[in-house]
Amino acid sequence: MNRYKALIRYEFKTLRWMVLYFAIVCLGIFGLFAEQMKSRRSSFITHTEIWQIQNLFTQEMNGVYGIFLIGSVVGLVLLVYLQFRDAKNIEVGRFLKALPLQGSQLYVIRMGCGIVTYTVPFLVYSIGMLYLRSYHGDWLQDYYSISMLQTPIEAAESFGSIILLLGILYLVITAAYVALLMMQYLISNRIFAIIVTAIMFFVPFYIAAIVGEFIRVEQFLTIPLAYGYMDTSLFESGLRGEMAQVCSINLMGAKVLILLIIIVVSVAVGWIRSKQFKVEDQSKLIPEKFSRIIFVIVGTVCVALLPCYYVLVAIGSFALDRGMTSGSVWISMFVAGLIGYIVMYKIARIGCKEK
Repeated sequence: MNRYKALIRYEFKTLRWMVLYFAIVCLGIFGLFAEQMKSRRSSFITHTEIWQIQNLFTQEMNGVYGIFLIGSVVGLVLLVYLQFRDAKNIEVGRFLKALPLQGSQLYVIRMGCGIVTYTVPFLVYSIGMLYLRSYHGDWLQDYYSISMLQTPIEAAESFGSIILLLGILYLVITAAYVALLMMQYLISNRIFAIIVTAIMFFVPFYIAAIVGEFIRVEQFLTIPLAYGYMDTSLFESGLRGEMAQVCSINLMGAKVLILLIIIVVSVAVGWIRSKQFKVEDQSKLIPEKFSRIIFVIVGTVCVALLPCYYVLVAIGSFALDRGMTSGSVWISMFVAGLIGYIVMYKIARIGCKEK
């Protein structure tokens, strides 16, 4: 047990500044949000003619989401980089291998310390957001009572909805962190692992955008991973010519399911790979053979789709009007795919001994 405590202390000694970073991000976003709600409250008190009612609190949460996510992702990248600053050094790797700890135990300790690093500031941030909702509850209730459609607006503004929004945001951050952590065990170079992780999150949307040009792609295939994309419904009351704007999260259950799948898969793959860790493999860019195969396949498909995307998405009807047939698209896709395969294969084989 003492060896666990020593390792945990070592991890937090490295990460204590990251706790401060996430605390500053949460405090800054909270302060910005508080000022926006204060401005909204003053505007409600001073203006008597209101022609459009909307769920103000959750829309303001949606407004600061982008800033919060950018700050958090930057912090997660720094967090993972610091966690593996020494771990991928051959001498340090041999020292860790000599400790009476399994690689999977080191992985769990490292992941647990990383999650705690951003979870504690986020919990404080969440409590603050719920407090603000309670603090502004009276005038928001008066504001919504003006509308003939008070019920759907209040449903989108309930404490339960706010907790769900915060929960999805936490799952987004956690999914990004465990994916970054997993990739560090699949790719030996820290910077390249971070770059591949960033690309990995955009690949599904990239492929869905192209496939959607040929066949209908249902909305669940392109669900944003965060609640920064809210569906807006407009209702009009014929009695007073009133317009009510209600924003809510579409397919919230599906989004939660997708995020949980990403988290579970990333944790499982990282845990399995940590048990197979070998110091000697650090000379290879992608040590594990199956990971190299996946990297080559996905990379080849993405490069092959580039001409298709350029013709059918970027140029669209402009290209088709000038006689660019589907045959030329398939030929260009084949050529691009062949080039992509050669490039991806060479990258994947960096550090591997040729037979």
